[in-house]
Amino acid sequence: MGVVITQYRCTACQVSSSVEILDPDLGRQGEAVANMLAQMRLEYATCPACGARNPAGVLDQRRDERNIAIFTIVLMVGLSIGAYFAPWIVLGWLGLFAALYLYFLSKRPTWTVVFNLATTLGLGVIVWFVPRWAFLLLAVPTIQLLIRRRDPAERDQPWQRAAEQLRFFDTSQRRP
Repeated sequence: MGVVITQYRCTACQVSSSVEILDPDLGRQGEAVANMLAQMRLEYATCPACGARNPAGVLDQRRDERNIAIFTIVLMVGLSIGAYFAPWIVLGWLGLFAALYLYFLSKRPTWTVVFNLATTLGLGVIVWFVPRWAFLLLAVPTIQLLIRRRDPAERDQPWQRAAEQLRFFDTSQRRP
């Protein structure tokens, strides 16, 4: 198991502590690369003294969420507009999803995959017979994406992964 020991300084409480980063991949890297990867892991560190999250990680997470949301919405709006004028675009997307579901079905058959495949094929039949309304297949999920709230557990995943890989020690002021 690759172990890198480095320093972490909390910007909220100014406590500095040593941290051991437990990651099997770090042992296979050169020292410079291992130190760079260690700093990337510390981006999602939570201070052991005050419990504050690393502000760089919080900022990076917000930036990633914003960029992904903007890209997805622009793509979906563009496809919805394109599907209004050329309904066969939706058939192409449904064909792509059907191929993916068939692949997943061949690797690991589950009822969820069967249901998704059946739904995709059913939507394809509807689009085939009523192509004028095909754009709604893309417009409705776009609207749902705009109004949905992200699950807090999903937001905590990077912080939980980091907590599993980080072991703090010699911190004089620890949280209870």
